[in-house]
Amino acid sequence: MLAPLPSRLITTGISAGTALLMAATVPGAQAEPAAPNRPVIGVSFPPAVKPQIKYTRTFGQAKGSVEITFRDDRMRPTGFMSGDTTQTQQLNSKSNNWKRSFSVRITKATGVARSRPVSLTVKVSCGKGARSCKPSAQVTKTVALNRTANFDFTITSYGKKIHNHKPMLVLTFTSAPAVPVTTSAPAMGTVRCDSEKATNGGKRGCVYPAVVPNFSLSRTNPKWGAMAKHIYDAQRALDGKPGYGKPLHRTTPAQAKKNRQKTCPSSLTRPRGKQCDEYPYASAKEGGGVLGKPQSRKMIAAEHNRQGGNQLGHFYNAHRILPGDTFYSRVN
Repeated sequence: MLAPLPSRLITTGISAGTALLMAATVPGAQAEPAAPNRPVIGVSFPPAVKPQIKYTRTFGQAKGSVEITFRDDRMRPTGFMSGDTTQTQQLNSKSNNWKRSFSVRITKATGVARSRPVSLTVKVSCGKGARSCKPSAQVTKTVALNRTANFDFTITSYGKKIHNHKPMLVLTFTSAPAVPVTTSAPAMGTVRCDSEKATNGGKRGCVYPAVVPNFSLSRTNPKWGAMAKHIYDAQRALDGKPGYGKPLHRTTPAQAKKNRQKTCPSSLTRPRGKQCDEYPYASAKEGGGVLGKPQSRKMIAAEHNRQGGNQLGHFYNAHRILPGDTFYSRVN
């Protein structure tokens, strides 16, 4: 599964007489010249005591906090804001467009922060993947006590190749007469977009590749229960419980054909109405005994084998499981 993203502290701001405002870790971010004796603001994202981060193959959410400090021209604290932030990314395994959102809700304000308006401009930076990634326009809103500011974006991945995207949110806080400060929100997980024929016939789509999905079947399903029962029994009989104790890895269509012929050769007699079902799947790198591992085969109802195979194909497409990707196979 995707490892939790580490919380990080990003502090920006200046001290009196500093020539330039040091602007976050955003490549190419610009900072305004800082005039002496001018008030400043600083922004940080404190590490969360209990990080609230969750991911699926097509959805990511990270909740955190933000703190904004105000200082006068002598660097004396004059106000403070703090609140909650939420970042989400809703991917689409069948589209090259996905949604990115960011929200800020201020829950505490003291001193000048209670009355001085703070303007926040958020834009998406595609970074290294800029040539194949295009975000919608930046959004500007006011941040204030007991208000939630929502920023929504659409990001598009172009091209036919496999691209890894890690777009960053660039945040610019402005509160006159203080110097504007630019920083970046904590990063989210890498998004992979592809147009491979192995998934959805080459139609471009995007997922979180670090999330290992689970192919689930039920032994009581009337359409493919026999296949599910075979998997259930095989996982408990085979060394290492492939697909349950250890993940499987999808292989190429060409290798899958070889695996199938090795475990269930055409010379093998099939009883009437039955088909040969192999496990691990022929479409997995572990199938066909190519890794020297034992295999399981069983004659099951032809319709159950076909329907179960169709479900596996749908799973590969829905989660964009490319050759080499890992996945689990669990039976209820």
